[in-house]
Amino acid sequence: MFYLSKESLIESTKRLHDSGAHESFRNYLVLKAHGLKFGHDSYLSITTTNTTPALQLLFGVPGLPEDEPFYNPLRNERLKHDAARGIIQTNVKKYLDEATKTKMKWLEGHQSREQDWLIRFSAEYPNSLGRGEAGLADKDGVQLTVHTPSFVIWMNRNSEWESRPNFTSLWMTVRESLNLHPVEVDLLFTKDSDFDPDPFVTIVPDRSELVEFISREVEKGSARTILKLPQRPAFSETKIRRIVSSHSNTQQAQRWWSAQDSMNEALEVLHESRALLLVGPPGTGKTRLAFELAKSIIGEDEKRLHLFQFHASYAYEDFIEALKPVPIGSGLSFEPVLKRFALACQVGRTQKQVVILDELNRADVSKVFGEAFLLIEREYRDEKYAIPHLYDPSREFWIPPDLYVIATLNDLDKSTYDLDFAFRRRFGQVDLTPNANLLEEILTIAGCQDEDFIRILRSAFNEVQTYYPLGHAYFKSVKDRESLRSTYRRVIRPTIAAYLGLYRKDDLVRVDSIFKRVIEVPTWEEYINVEG
Repeated sequence: MFYLSKESLIESTKRLHDSGAHESFRNYLVLKAHGLKFGHDSYLSITTTNTTPALQLLFGVPGLPEDEPFYNPLRNERLKHDAARGIIQTNVKKYLDEATKTKMKWLEGHQSREQDWLIRFSAEYPNSLGRGEAGLADKDGVQLTVHTPSFVIWMNRNSEWESRPNFTSLWMTVRESLNLHPVEVDLLFTKDSDFDPDPFVTIVPDRSELVEFISREVEKGSARTILKLPQRPAFSETKIRRIVSSHSNTQQAQRWWSAQDSMNEALEVLHESRALLLVGPPGTGKTRLAFELAKSIIGEDEKRLHLFQFHASYAYEDFIEALKPVPIGSGLSFEPVLKRFALACQVGRTQKQVVILDELNRADVSKVFGEAFLLIEREYRDEKYAIPHLYDPSREFWIPPDLYVIATLNDLDKSTYDLDFAFRRRFGQVDLTPNANLLEEILTIAGCQDEDFIRILRSAFNEVQTYYPLGHAYFKSVKDRESLRSTYRRVIRPTIAAYLGLYRKDDLVRVDSIFKRVIEVPTWEEYINVEG
């Protein structure tokens, strides 16, 4: 069996004393261990007792007196057995009542009818996290600096292992138990990646020695020995913004109504309504997703897939039916002829078919569908709602229930037609936005192996969203800084310049400077410290 040595526990506890943590950081850690997660989503309940398990996880030390069973090494303080009520719930209440004078409003919430407090991170979080008093450090001008190996050792103070553990697995377990997001890790903890020296022994340690050390330290109070470890200067707002951005999916906050999985959301819409509208700016993968959806419905049978590229001159006669001139003697006769959509509807009566309408709003859809747009609605997908063909009233037209219509719509291009509400109502809509996770996937597939470059570009990608909703697909040929330079020059910059126009040239200059930094700064550490 393997255990943590007495020396490693004591040395780690001393190091944690000098983290420079404000007393509110203790409450922050308890709330994280209790289940408070990064983001602005669901509320977390706080009662007089339900944070006790979190206190035990963080600060419980077997052998301490029953009335003070918790010890916080970050503040060298013992906590009473009722700390869940006397400290955590009380401080949450004070904080939400604004009775606590703090500079960062990192919590929000309210009291429920059952008298528990419902809390979550505020929209301001994690701005300033770790930075001075506003970020839970004990004074301004410094960055809260929790020594990662010491914290991992403390969190495993009561553990034992059958085989020698490693730092990485222990640290990941601690992060999971405290719901620590990568942003929180970067802002609050040191970047150490291993133990030094090795803290493990095979002899069972005397746990009472840790209790005796804690008692002596608390008794000494401010007279205890200070290690005077170097503190990090407070991170600049720019540095914090770039760290947050490098871990964000997009800079635009996820709303409560946003779908977490576009593919599954789109499949649900198609199952329910048989008509789907994929909406988003260029480069967000609308057409690609349309083909993936088609494949999930009809497999590899390309004969059952019908692709239509809409454009400004597209009309009913191109889509559903037209009159075909036929020479008769010295004159002409006109015969009705079915077009591809009508033919797809015919074969769809016996077998599933998928119709993809690409760039739907480039055509006047009222003219393209005519009176047939009513039939898109699933409720009217039946022969009893059939309508006569315009040019051959003896024949009937209807859209079968197993014909799936997937349309893509560019919501950024204002030169296109607006969809009327009656037409749009017949489609279920899924919004596709610029996605930093997919950007990282695209870079990896392209062969990029430079982790710093990927993280820098991810951060810059999110920063650019302030000026233009740049899609991740623009980067499909990027694998290094030189290929980014050419892609920016040939594709990205002309697109953004056209969008911003003559009256937002200052914004174009800002976008230029963002990509210039990506190309010129070689490492992540240098990038986050470059101002501008």
